[in-house]
Parts: sequence; C-alpha cells; structure tokens
Amino acid sequence: VHLNTSTLFIWGKVAKKLNIPVITHIREPLSEGYLGIRRAFIKNRVSKYSDFIAPISQNDALPWKNNPKTRIVYNAVDITKFDKNLNLQDFFKKYNLNNFDPKILFLGGLSQEKGTLTVFKIFEQILKLIPDAKLIVAGYFEPNFNGNYFKKIISTNQRYAKQVLKILERVKDSVIFTGSIDSPENLLAMCDVLLNPFTVGHFSRPIIEAGFMEKPVLASKLAPLDELVIHGTTGYLIDPNNIGLWVEKLYAVLTNKKLNEQLSKNAYEFCNKNFNIFDQIKKIENLYDSCLLL
Repeated sequence: VHLNTSTLFIWGKVAKKLNIPVITHIREPLSEGYLGIRRAFIKNRVSKYSDFIAPISQNDALPWKNNPKTRIVYNAVDITKFDKNLNLQDFFKKYNLNNFDPKILFLGGLSQEKGTLTVFKIFEQILKLIPDAKLIVAGYFEPNFNGNYFKKIISTNQRYAKQVLKILERVKDSVIFTGSIDSPENLLAMCDVLLNPFTVGHFSRPIIEAGFMEKPVLASKLAPLDELVIHGTTGYLIDPNNIGLWVEKLYAVLTNKKLNEQLSKNAYEFCNKNFNIFDQIKKIENLYDSCLLL
C-alpha cells in the first residue's frame, strides 16, 4: 500500500493488520496543530504503521529524520516536457513582447503566501533602473481597475490586495497578466529569471522546472526552498523582507549576461542531478522491491 499523505495513516493501520507492507509518502510539512498534539500523534502513527516513510524534502522529513524507515524521494520533473529552445514567436505576439526586453516571471497570481506584494515592490524599483523591464504574472489575478475589483477576489485579504493594486496602478504598463495556466513551459522559456518571494515555504515545483529550462531563480530564504536553490550558484536565497537585496540581486541577474548564463547552466545541472523524474521513479521502485522482501 502506497499512501500519498501522512493523514491517511488509518489505512496503514488496516494494511498492517493484513500484513501488507506500507509506504507513506510525505508531501507536506507536518503542522504543529494545537500545542503540538496533532503533530506528535500523526508522527507516531506514521512511524508505527509504515514500513518506509518517503518525504519529498529534507524539511518535510524532520519529524522522522532519525527514523531508519525514512527515505527522501524528491518531487521530480519529466524533463521531456521542458525544452528551452521552444518556438516562442506566437507567444511573444500574443503578449506583445519581444526578445530584447528583460522579462521577470512570477507564477503566484495574487497571493499573500506567495509574496505578490513583494514582487510588485521589487518590480517598481527595478523599473527605475531598467525602464524596459517586463513583469509577467501568471495565476489568478483580476487586473480590473474599477470599483468591483475587490468583489472579484475570492479568499484574498482586501487590505493586502489594495496595497498590491496601489503599486500596480503605477507600473501597469509594464506588467503582463496571463491568467491561470496549465503548464509553465512557454513562460519559463520566455523569461530571464523566475521570482519566488514566498512568505510561507513549500516545495515549489516551478523552481525545478525553471532549472530544467536553464533559468535562474530568486527565492525566499525559507525551508524547503533552500533545498531547491543553491545560493550564489543556481540563483539566490533572500530574506523575503529585504526588498533592497531583492532589487540588487535581480538587477545583477538581468543586466549581467555572463552571470545569468552561469547561474542558468548550474541550475540545469543541479536539477538534472537531483530532480530527474526517472531517478526518483527508480527510488520508489527500490522501495517497492524492499517491501516485497519483508
């Protein structure tokens, strides 16, 4: 039995009673809950009913880091989907872009957790240094400048949205909204850098996808993002509150071609070594083989 989240431990209990081996895939950090009781309970149940525990990152593995059952199996990317040499002529035409303007990609839409306000603060400063820069925003974001705007935002803090909108009004001529997307390949191929100033750390697959498209990434200095970006080698990890440093590093990546190319090359090599789907599938197959020997 292969369980895809820690909260399914009850099925692990059933499987163990039937002498069926259990692998529990940990795909999210184990939250504390009230006074840490929930965390301790789930940690104990997963340990008890699993033959192998497979977290998707070192950070997610922390509750079981000293457990001999633990095996890290990173989320991975099918590299056959990502080709940095995609023909982008139609894409450029659709969004009225060209090959020459520096392009910054943000895939978070309007989200406090993903740092939309920080993105716009950074971009406003970048425009003062690079007036022809473009910010591409993918994901749910209704750029409608009328009184009904906030009524259209679902589950979004209005005060936060108003702060974003205030800056957006000043930079809107340099911002492109794509809306929700099914896959980011074209956007990643088109951009010069991916921006991830998250306020809450999580395993961000687009960082890996950017690596396979040979694009550098600027991300918040939070776990587990620090497992996906090597600071100064594949991109930069930055305090999400230090706007000045974000601007400094982003400016360098956009204007220093040699730096951008080196970071991009390193990102591809790092991601191919650690997040290739075929290698991760092999790890899972090895766990299955080990279960059959129990």
